[in-house]
Amino acid sequence: MAALRITPLHFPRSPNNRSNRNRPVNQTPRSIFPLELFLQSVVDLTTPERLEAWGLTPNDLVDASMKRCREVAAVAGQLGAEAIRWPSATGAGQSFAIFVDQLRRGSRVRIANSFEIMRPMLDALARGASITALLPEIAELPLIP
Repeated sequence: MAALRITPLHFPRSPNNRSNRNRPVNQTPRSIFPLELFLQSVVDLTTPERLEAWGLTPNDLVDASMKRCREVAAVAGQLGAEAIRWPSATGAGQSFAIFVDQLRRGSRVRIANSFEIMRPMLDALARGASITALLPEIAELPLIP
């Protein structure tokens, strides 16, 4: 069982409304929740070999339709995976999809902390600022390389 600490940043969007008001910079406040993950079955898509083994390409990971990624997620879920991890589309770090309804006995997800992000920080992020420059505490978190 691996203990992982990750920092997901989630900006919900309405699939039926693609207006500007759904852009992350226009939704405040927001929060970052560092998580501690104790998982037993994670599909790792962080290397070219692992992507190929699942029939994916790097382009599939950044395709706006997410069609192939959704197909792979469905199969991984059917095979009992608790989560999938892949390289972040930003090029820095990794992203996770956690199937909380499939956590095995002994696995868990725990919110370790929270950081609120207000409008000025979102504006700075939209201009290209680094989240670690805006919230130095996040830079100290033990993240997956």
